[in-house]
Amino acid sequence: MASIRKREIQYKVGKDGNVRKGFAYDVYYSYKNPATGKLKRTSKKGFKTKEEAKAFLIEFENNKIRGTFRANTKLTVRDYLTTWLEVKKQSKATSTFVNYSNYVRKHISPHIGGICISELLSEDIIRLRKELLKPKYGLKKVTINSVVMVLSMALSDAVKQKIIVYNVARDIDSLKVQKKEVPIYDVQQIKKLLRVMEGSDLECPIALAAFCGLRRGEVLGLKWSDINEESKTMHIRQQVALIDDGFGLKELKTKSSNRIINIPNVVLDILNKQKLRQNTNRLKIGVDYNEHNLVCCDYLGRIMSPGYLSEKFGDNISRYNLPKITFHSLRHSYATIMLNQNAPLKIVSTLLGHARISTTADVYMKVVDEKKMEAAKMIDEVFLSGKDNCKNPKNERFRIIKLH
Repeated sequence: MASIRKREIQYKVGKDGNVRKGFAYDVYYSYKNPATGKLKRTSKKGFKTKEEAKAFLIEFENNKIRGTFRANTKLTVRDYLTTWLEVKKQSKATSTFVNYSNYVRKHISPHIGGICISELLSEDIIRLRKELLKPKYGLKKVTINSVVMVLSMALSDAVKQKIIVYNVARDIDSLKVQKKEVPIYDVQQIKKLLRVMEGSDLECPIALAAFCGLRRGEVLGLKWSDINEESKTMHIRQQVALIDDGFGLKELKTKSSNRIINIPNVVLDILNKQKLRQNTNRLKIGVDYNEHNLVCCDYLGRIMSPGYLSEKFGDNISRYNLPKITFHSLRHSYATIMLNQNAPLKIVSTLLGHARISTTADVYMKVVDEKKMEAAKMIDEVFLSGKDNCKNPKNERFRIIKLH
C-alpha cells in the first residue's frame, strides 16, 4: 500500500547559516520486480510540498495501471544523460547539441551525475543550482536556467521511456533574471560607423545588419544569387552555422526566417562596391580563390564564422572609439529605428524573420510602450484640443468603413 509521510527537517539559511525547521514529504510505494517477480518496497523522499508528493504518487499509480512503469534503480544521471545526448545528436542542430553537451559535461554530471536517476530529488537540483550560482563558476542566471531546462528536458524523456515516473525538475521555478537594456546605435552613430568602415570588408556586413535587420549567420550566408537587382530584393534562405567540426551553409531554423526583403538604395550602392572588391580579389588570387558565391566572405572567398565577424567588429569599434555594442545590436538598432519611424509592428516582425509578432513586441517592449503613449496623446489632441480634427468632406453624420 502506497503512503505519504511527513517528517521534520532542518536546513541552513542566509550567510550566517542559521538553522531553521521545516517539513518534507516522503512517498513509500511498492512494485513488482520484473526480473524476480517479487514485490519490492521503495521510497521517493524529499518532496517540498504534499501536493508534489501526491502528484508523484498519482503518476506512479497510473503507470502501474497502464503497465508502463519500469524501475531502473542502478542507472545513474550521468549514464542516462550520456545516452540521451547520443539520441539528441541525431535531431538537434550542431550548435544546439554542443550547448546541451557542455551543460551536461561541465555543470550537471560533475555535481549530480553519480545519483541514481530514480532517486534524484528536486532538492538535488536546487542544490546544483545553488552551487552554480557561486562566483567561481562565473555563470549568469540565464545560463543556469538553461542548464536546469536541459536537465528537465532529459528527465521528461526519461518519463516517456518509463525509466522514471516523475520529472522532479518540472516544478522548480526559474531564477528571476532582470532584463538589461541592450545598447544600440541611433541614426547618426550608424552613419558615423559606416563612414569609418567605408571600403573595409566590414562595410557590407554592417549595412546588411543595420539597414536590413539580418542576423549574423544570415549576413554570412547571403549569396549573390539571392539578390535580385531588378526588383531590388534579397531572399534570405540560408545561414552560416556550426556543422560537425566546422562552419558551413545551413538552412534556416524556422519557416518565418526564410523571407524576401526589399533592399534600400543605400545598401544597393554598398553591394555594388562589395562586388567590385571581390572581383579584384578574385583576379589577384586566381585559381586559389574559393568560389562560394557569398556576398560576405574573407579575402580568399572563404566562409567566415559568426564568432570571427563579431570579434572583428568589436576590435574595429574599439579602434575608432565608438560606443561599445555587439554586431547583433545592429539588428536591434534597425528594428528600433523602424519602429520609431512608425513602421507597423507586424511589418517589422516580418522583416526580422520572427515567427510571432509577440516576439517582436516582447524584445522591443520599450519602443512599443512609447508608441502606446503617443497613441494616447493623439486621442487627447483629437478630443481635447477644441478643434475638429476629424473633418468629413461629405458632412455625413456617420461613415461606414469596410474592412477587408
